[in-house]
Amino acid sequence: MIKSLSITIVSLVLLLTSCGQQHEAEALVEDFMDKNMKDEVSINARRFTDIDSTFLLTNDVIQKMRNKAANGGQRYKKSIKYADGNPTRKLFITRVKYYVDTLECSDTYYLNADLTHIVAFKEN
Repeated sequence: MIKSLSITIVSLVLLLTSCGQQHEAEALVEDFMDKNMKDEVSINARRFTDIDSTFLLTNDVIQKMRNKAANGGQRYKKSIKYADGNPTRKLFITRVKYYVDTLECSDTYYLNADLTHIVAFKEN
């Protein structure tokens, strides 16, 4: 009985933590989009995938994504500011789908392990 109750409590705590992280990630991405999209871009109907984690991105790959966004982004401003310092080894990843007028778009975002800033993103 105690073992069953313990498993239920641990599962509930993990579920609530996961939901909180999802909400934090979505709020961070929405804020980033609002601040960094070009003025003429009007988006609506954002849908997020569940966050996941990755350890596979190197600093070189992150820098390439940042450079690509700064040099040729379709919907984003070129003057995007990222947090100072090297990103954490573990990153969270999520994809957001949204509409610009009637065109469906999606972007992939990479967030630091503390869910406090966007490390990089790519327009898909």
